[in-house]
Formats: sequence, structure tokens, C-alpha cells
Amino acid sequence: GLVHYPENCRYILDVNDFNFEGEYNKLLNRFDYLAKLDTKAYGDGDRSFGCSRG
Repeated sequence: GLVHYPENCRYILDVNDFNFEGEYNKLLNRFDYLAKLDTKAYGDGDRSFGCSRG
């Protein structure tokens, strides 16, 4: 299928956890990865959400 859920697909942030800062930084790194533009491949839109299959 087109959907893959990695093992590290969720982040639980608890400000009282001793490792809060580490988990927060991991989450920010994931956001950076998802928001990257320079290496994303934009094709012809075959896998774009909302496209019609006329």
C-alpha cells in the first residue's frame, strides 16, 4: 500500500518527564523532515490526494 507507519510514528510529550527535552527535539526534527522542500520529488500527481481519475 501507499501508507507506511514507522515504529516511531508518535511522540508523547510530558513536561514532567525527565526526557522531555530529548523527545521534544526528536519531534522538531520530524517536523523539519516533513517540511523539507529541496529533496522532495513532485511527479505528475498520480498519488496526490484529491485528484480525479477520469
